[in-house]
Amino acid sequence: MSKELPFFKFNATEWITGNISYESFELQGAFISVCAEYWNRNNQMTVEEAKLRLRNAEMVDLLISKGYLKTKKKDFYSNLKLLDDTATMPTEDEVNNKIAEMQVQEDRKIAYPAIAEQLDKLFHDIDGGLLGEDAKTGSLYLALKEVKDDNPKPSE
Repeated sequence: MSKELPFFKFNATEWITGNISYESFELQGAFISVCAEYWNRNNQMTVEEAKLRLRNAEMVDLLISKGYLKTKKKDFYSNLKLLDDTATMPTEDEVNNKIAEMQVQEDRKIAYPAIAEQLDKLFHDIDGGLLGEDAKTGSLYLALKEVKDDNPKPSE
C-alpha cells in the first residue's frame, strides 16, 4: 500500500461528472482496477504489469490512448503515472525481474491441469494410500512437478 494509508484518494463527484463516466462499465472497471493495483504496489507499476494484471492489453492501451492513464515513457520500461507525482520509478532491473516472475506465474497457470483433473488425481492418490513421501510418486504431484520443472522461476 502507498504511504501509511490503506486507501487512495477518490472523489465521487469527479468520477460521476468526469469523462470516464461516459465510458463502458468494462473500461471504468479496468481503470479502477489499475488504480487499486497501482496504489497497492506503492505507486510502482509498469504498463506491462498492468496488462498482465488485467489480462487485457487492449484495455490498458485504450485507457492510455484516451488519457485516463499516463506513461512517463513509450518504451518497454514504462511506468504508469496515476495519482501521485512523488512516486519513485523502479529500476529497469526491478521491472524486468518482476515481469519475469509474473510471466512464470502466468505460464504455470496456463500449463497446470484443469482443477477438476487435479482433484481427480488427488482423490486417486489419496484413495491409493499415497501419503507423506509416497505422495511424491502420485499423479497429482508428478503432473504439478512437471509444470514447475518446465517453467522454473527466474532465480532457479
